[in-house]
Amino acid sequence: QPLLFKLGTLLNRNYNVDVRQPQGSIDQWHWSETKKTINLKQISLPELIPQSSVVLTLELSARLSEEELRKVFRGHAVYRITCAECNPMVIRCKADLQAVMEQYRVILNRIRAERGYDVQILLVPIAPASVTIEAGRQVMKGDPQVVVYDRNYQTKEWTEALVFNGEENA
Repeated sequence: QPLLFKLGTLLNRNYNVDVRQPQGSIDQWHWSETKKTINLKQISLPELIPQSSVVLTLELSARLSEEELRKVFRGHAVYRITCAECNPMVIRCKADLQAVMEQYRVILNRIRAERGYDVQILLVPIAPASVTIEAGRQVMKGDPQVVVYDRNYQTKEWTEALVFNGEENA
């Protein structure tokens, strides 16, 4: 997921790019639906201890439990974008992808307005490839620093993978 986000930052909004999601098999890159099918919801968990960073999750392929989020990101405020039925094939049309990105941008703007530019966003993408690439494309120079987390499939631990808008060149 972190490398897909990085790809999105390289294919930023300065380029005319049409991000797609394979529909079934890898050779089916056309959209299977024409109208929005995804039912999104935002969930916010309050900050328990004052922090200089917040957590933003994209939980579309699978959902994390609140217990796991609190265990990994102790005390942080958590902003979650999720849907009614999480699964890897949840993005079925361009309107679904656009709906997710609209919610993502709204939350990024909300975090920046509430916390200022100095806040660090800890991004946890559990989403189809198209969503993670598009999320990377949305990062602008005026956005706070974004740290993308990844989960080790063997140890099940979440760790920092890549940093954007800050120390990535340090």
